[in-house]
Amino acid sequence: MSYGKIVSKLRKNKNYSLENACRNTMTKSFLSKYEREKVNISVTKFFKLLDNLNVEYDEIDYIKNGYRLSSKRRLEERIIAAFQQIDLVELEKLNDELVTALETTEDVFFLHNHLLVYSLICRVKNEKINEEKVLPIKYYLFNTQYWGYYELRLFTNMMFIYDLETLEFLIEKALKEVYLYRDLNANQDDLARMLINMVLCCFNHNNIRKAQKYLKTIESIGVKETAFFEKVTIEFLNGIFLIKTGHKIAGEEMCIFSLEVFKRLGMKEYASYYKNYLEKI
Repeated sequence: MSYGKIVSKLRKNKNYSLENACRNTMTKSFLSKYEREKVNISVTKFFKLLDNLNVEYDEIDYIKNGYRLSSKRRLEERIIAAFQQIDLVELEKLNDELVTALETTEDVFFLHNHLLVYSLICRVKNEKINEEKVLPIKYYLFNTQYWGYYELRLFTNMMFIYDLETLEFLIEKALKEVYLYRDLNANQDDLARMLINMVLCCFNHNNIRKAQKYLKTIESIGVKETAFFEKVTIEFLNGIFLIKTGHKIAGEEMCIFSLEVFKRLGMKEYASYYKNYLEKI
């Protein structure tokens, strides 16, 4: 469905007249032609039109993709789900798809996600990552001056390939940029996940002082009331911090309570993952 057709459908379903929809943007006849795919409009006019219709671009994009996420977002969701479920078969299938895509396109998205999946496969198999192979992602994140959803997701899922010093440099860089977009729901959730992973990395490097620093950063930035996964995980990490600082009983109680909440929320994979994590402390 064309953008003009989508605009027409939304306008009519919302009972907006041509006059209401096109106010201060274009003439009624021009909007009518746009809806019938007779003319195109500028990006500026398109977004003004959406504003007049009280419609967000994400809604338009969702309809444009057949009431689904875009193909790239669906691929990202598959990667995250496969890793969370430790599904090696699905990860290898995804890797094959990405390698095939790379043969027909120069879109860096497919290169980055191929390297991400390759790294996740190595983690699942407990194999050493070829540092030279993942250099394109390292260079990309070092050089980018913009940290949006894509960069934040990429960094969050690839943090384990960096040493702690490099992680600190990149996370401070990301925080400065991403904090400007903190009111965007997706970015706010991803910001919390990035910091959660940073705390885990600090624990894995036995740097309790740094872990405390980033737990305090999470507290100062805040987490949405509806971000149940993030809130429960942060509670669990605070429990781990207590254990590592000599308050074993109180820390274990917090961790066990968090595991129970994960189960009640239906997040069994996370409950299992963090249960194993707790047992290794």
